[in-house]
Amino acid sequence: ANIRRTMATPAMNQTERDTARAKWDKIADDMEQELIKDSRGARTGGGPNWKMFTPLLWGPVFPVIRLSLRNRPVARTRAFVAAIVMANLHGIWLVNDPEGELFKRKSAQ
Repeated sequence: ANIRRTMATPAMNQTERDTARAKWDKIADDMEQELIKDSRGARTGGGPNWKMFTPLLWGPVFPVIRLSLRNRPVARTRAFVAAIVMANLHGIWLVNDPEGELFKRKSAQ
C-alpha cells in the first residue's frame, strides 16, 4: 500500500491535489474558528488581576522568617520548608485556576 498518497506528491493528479488542499483548508478554518470562539471567553474585566500580585506578598515572608527565627535553626528550617511548599502550591493553584472559576463554583452552591 502506498501510504504517502495522502500528502500532495508529484504522482497525484490535479483533482487529488485540489481535494487534499480543500481538506487541509477546512481543517485550518475549523481550528481558526475554534481559537476565535475560545478567545471570546478571555478575561475582559477592568482593573488588575489581584491574584497575580501575590509574589509581592510572599517576598517579605522569607526575610521575616529568617530574622524572627534566628536563634532557632530547626524551627527556621521547618518554617522555610513550609513557606516554600505553601508558595508553590499557591502558584500551582493560580496557574490552573487563573480566573477563579473554582472559587465561583464553590460560592454558587
